[in-house]
This record gives sequence, C-alpha cells and structure tokens, in this order.
Amino acid sequence: MIADVRVRLLGPVEALVDGAWRPVAGLRRQALLAALALQAREVVSAEALVDLVWDGDEPAKAHNSLQSHVSFLRRELALRDVIVGRAPGYVLDLAVGGTDVEVVDGLVRQVRAETDPARRAGLLRLALRWWRGPALAGLHDLSWFGEQAARLEAVRRDAAWALTDARLALGEHRALLAELEHLADQHPLDEELHRQLMLALYRCGRPSDALAVYGRLRRLLVEQLGVDPGPVLRELEASILRHDATLEPPAGGGPVSAVDRSDRVLVERATELRVIDTALTGAATSDSGSVIFFEGPAGIGKSTLLRYARTRAEEAGFNLAAGTGRLLETGHAWGCVRQMFECLLRSPQDTTIPLAGAERATARRLLAEADPAGEHPFIDALHRLVVDLAARGPLLVTLDDLHWADPPSARLLAYLAARAERSPMVVIAALRPGVAGIDQIVAGFAQSTWVLSPLSERGSAALLHGVDEAVARRCRAVARGNPLWLRELRRHAAADVPADDAFERGLRGLRRLLQAQIRQLPAALPVVQALAVLGGPAPVEAIAVTAGTGVDEALHQLAVLHVNHLVEGAQRYSFTHPLTGEAAYEGIGPAQRAAMHARAAGVALRTDDVVAAASHLVRVPARWGDVDAVPVLDQAAQVCLDRGSVDEAAAFLRRLLEEDLGGDRDRILDRLASTGR
Repeated sequence: MIADVRVRLLGPVEALVDGAWRPVAGLRRQALLAALALQAREVVSAEALVDLVWDGDEPAKAHNSLQSHVSFLRRELALRDVIVGRAPGYVLDLAVGGTDVEVVDGLVRQVRAETDPARRAGLLRLALRWWRGPALAGLHDLSWFGEQAARLEAVRRDAAWALTDARLALGEHRALLAELEHLADQHPLDEELHRQLMLALYRCGRPSDALAVYGRLRRLLVEQLGVDPGPVLRELEASILRHDATLEPPAGGGPVSAVDRSDRVLVERATELRVIDTALTGAATSDSGSVIFFEGPAGIGKSTLLRYARTRAEEAGFNLAAGTGRLLETGHAWGCVRQMFECLLRSPQDTTIPLAGAERATARRLLAEADPAGEHPFIDALHRLVVDLAARGPLLVTLDDLHWADPPSARLLAYLAARAERSPMVVIAALRPGVAGIDQIVAGFAQSTWVLSPLSERGSAALLHGVDEAVARRCRAVARGNPLWLRELRRHAAADVPADDAFERGLRGLRRLLQAQIRQLPAALPVVQALAVLGGPAPVEAIAVTAGTGVDEALHQLAVLHVNHLVEGAQRYSFTHPLTGEAAYEGIGPAQRAAMHARAAGVALRTDDVVAAASHLVRVPARWGDVDAVPVLDQAAQVCLDRGSVDEAAAFLRRLLEEDLGGDRDRILDRLASTGR
C-alpha cells in the first residue's frame, strides 16, 4: 500500500507519513527533501540537486553522497514510494497539495477570486496558519534556499497585508491599531503598512496622529532614499486633510455595505449561453462532442461563461475536469493537465470517481511518467483514458486562462478538442489574445472561437441598475463596456456616500484592479511603466529607452498590450484609457520611477525639448542619473518665463535649488523671488 506523504516547508522541513510527523535530521537531507518538495512532481536532475544541496561546496564523491541521502530518506522516513529515480535525477511524486506551500498557493488563488471581505479574511487566516516559523528554517545559508525562503516570506507578508485590508473593510480598525503601530516601528520605510496604520488611526478618530505618521515616514524616505512617499500615500494624506467621507469605517463596524452581487449575471451574452447549452445538450443526448473557445481581454466575461458551463454541466450529471492557467506556472510542464484530471488521482476508496481502480492507476502512472520531451505518446494515452471516462457519462473539460497554460497542457487540450466530436465530451477554454505560442496552438479552431465584445450602452446600464443615473453615466463612460470594470464601479457606487465620493472611490478600486491586471503581464510591465512615465503619446524609441529595453522587445510587448486593449496607436503609442496610465504609474516603486524619469529626460534632450526634460527631472532626486540637471532646469525655467508659464518656471527653479549650485545659488534664489511664487 502506498503511504500518504505530505511535506512541510513553512518552518523546519518535516515529512508527514501516514499521519505521523517525522523530522528530517541533517542539513543535506533537509535540503534534499526541500529541493524535491519545492519542485514536486517534476524531475530534478542529480547535477541540479548536488548544486542546490551543497551550494558549490560539494564533496569529492558528491553523487555517491546524494544517493546515500536519498536512500536514507527512503528507508528512515518511509519515502520509498514517493522519491522516484527518473533520469536524469529524481522526482518527489506527491499528490497535488502534498506540501504546505501548495496548500497556501491554492488558498491565495481563492482569495484573489473572492470579493467578500469576510470570506477573504477567513481564507487568509487559514493560509497564514500554515506558517510554523521562517520558511525553510535552517537552510537560509544555502543560496537557492535563501532565495526561496525570501519568496515565501513575501507570500506571507502579502497575505498578512491582505488580511489587514480585509479586516479594515470589516470595520476592525480598533482591534488592528496596536498591531499596526508595532509593525510600523519594525518596518519604518514600509509604505503599505503605513497606509494601513494611517487609515486605522483616522477611523479611530485620530486624524492628527495619522498625519504625523505620514510626516515621519516622509522624513525617513527623504533622508534615507531621497524620495517622497508614493501617490497612494499622498492621496491618502490629502483625503485625511479634507476628511473625505470615503475614509469612514463601514456602518456599525460591520462588513462594508454590499451591492446586489451581480458577478454571476451575464448581460448581452445570450448567444454564448445558447452555444454552451447546445453543446452540453448534444453531449448528453446524442453522444456528440464539441469545442468552444472564448477570447477577449481581461474582465470581458470569459471566466463567468466557464462558471456557467460548469454549473449547467454539474446539474445535468456531467463528469467535470477543470483547470486554470497560472502566470507563474507556465514553465511547469503538464501543470494544467494535473489540475484538470486531478480527480483521476484520488484514492480508490473515492466512489464518486467514475473510473475503475485499474484505470485510476493507469492515469496516475501516465501523469507520473509525463515527459515534455516525448509528449506525443503521453497525449495519445491520456486521450484514450479521457475517451473511456466520457464513455461512462458525458464529460465537460474546461481550461480558464489558456494564455497562461504550460505548452504541453495547451497541446493536449488542442488534441482533445480536435477529437471531441467523436465522444460525448465538451471542451471549453477561455483565453486572452496575443500570446504567440498559444495562438498558434488554437489557430485551427477559428470556427469554434467566440470573440467577446464590450457591452453596449444598454447592457452597461443593466449592470448598473439601481445606481444614481448621474453616477451611472460617469461609470459607463469610464468602463467602456467592460463588465468587470462596471461591477467594480458599481460595488463602490452603491455605497451610502455622496455621489462624487462614491465615484471617486470606484475609480480608486478600478485603479487597483488595473494594477493587478498589469502585473499579470510581467514581460510587458517595463513597457507599460515607461509609457506611464512618458505621460502621453510616445514613439517606440522613447518607450524602449525609458523602459531600459531594446526597440524590438518594446514593439513586441506593445503588440501584446494592444491585443489586450491596454494601449493603442501605431507610430505613437498611448493608453486606451487614462486610468490605465494612472494605475501603472502608481504601481512603480520610488527608486524605479526616478530612474525611468531620468532616462525619459535624456530622451527629451535628444530632441532639444528642455522643458519636457525638466518636467521629468523635477521627479528625480538631486544628483541622480546621467543627465546634468543644472543647465537643463536653468534653461527650461527661462523658456517657461519667456512663454509666461510662471508656475512651471518656479517649479523648475525650486528643483534647481536642490542641486549643488556653488556661487550660483544666489542668482537662482533671485530668479525664483522674481516669479512671486
């Protein structure tokens, strides 16, 4: 009988074998088990294991030592069935969710999909309970494990921040205050932590203390980093000064007032719903299958259509296999396949799975032996297994975010889709356009692809039903028919606050949503940020220099952003919506923002535009970057004075005074005084 094995990494490295925790003795053995567990179900070469475990200080017979440690773990911890030798190394054959890291990752994914703050808080508490101390305790001196520990600490920190935000949304500011003050003392330069502390202080009736926290943070940032707080904190300070109603706690200290939850409602998607219903009916009644691809930008409603399909299929008694592509797992071969067919790997005692025990064993063996280098036999074998599954009852296979699927899984989906009509099987996938490898894989299914359009004015109005018409009109103008944007704006617009405040709150929520969407395109992030720094229509050469990348790479990423409806233009590029630029700019860290503005100033000087260059330099700390700021700011101030732009000239002169001017300082002071500003 195969042992039930789990591995704990969020603390000291331990193994749970058939319900009993077993500590792992010895640094090298801990490192070996941790290296395999962090790459569970993936073959790790012996060479890589030696490099990770000994960190460049391997013994003379390192491979013999490695084999000895593997034998020890197999024998003493009863891991013989899960540490499998497979050329060119070993694989830890754990079930999905077999490590605490994977469990936490799953909980975090649920949090991202959840909008209710109470449920978010519950999921985040569950995630944080998995930590038993510093992740990979005792292994931090080994370089790779130190990097992994830092990554996992960032996950823990982000979860803690998100839990605080959820609790603030639930009106728990008083309970949080002491903890936030303590954490702010421990992390004096952490802007996100100080934002939360300022909000909690304000909601506790202490606005002056909240402003004092901002002032202290600003002084430290200027003294130690030479930068000011970011735009989010500056906006919060301004909101506190004007006692903005959006800062008030939820009524009664309870959850934020909720709007009618329309996230499941599908507006102007009658055609797509009929396509889904027809496909499911065909599979259920005539043993004929079909394939459907839904394509469109983020927020257009693809995932909601897949949820609808799964709900209808479950009601009709279908077997379900569902997976989701993940941005950080595109290199994890067969990752989506393992999600989609995880049901095939459950224990033989689970009678809800229609496959017999022998077929389950076959599926387990196939997935364990999957090799991206020789994937065709595996794809063919798994297809036969899926056909057997469909023969026992109609089957729905869904894959959301196909654009982030690992290539072998995407090719398997295409293989299944090409043969779906031969079995009672419906294959439905959702994807954003513009990912070259995935676009090529699904190119043969153009007749089965439905491109989702933005909602009409009437459809947008339907999603905003019940919202004050003046506010709804502004929401429709901003959202431009994107259902997710409309729902986010409605969520805030329905709050019991004045219309203008509700709309501004909605815009802030939308900017946060856009920042999350931008982060989902990591390769394009420098280009997005560069365009935000440049601030307007810009040629690709300027974007490339500001981003610190080549022109060809910038053009490629601009094409990706274009098909995702984030930028527009051909010779000169700009954001399709100003909010996208605002969100991108707010998401740039202070040091990176300064470096980009310095490069943008250099770009402007190439065309002798000293005013544009100076406009960037006022956002760059003194003596930062390659541009000599003194003559640029001096000349730009004079140009502005000649044009009558006195305020702009004064701003340049004030920034100029931050430079080392020597004996010229008095002259600049006299010029500034002459402006009267």
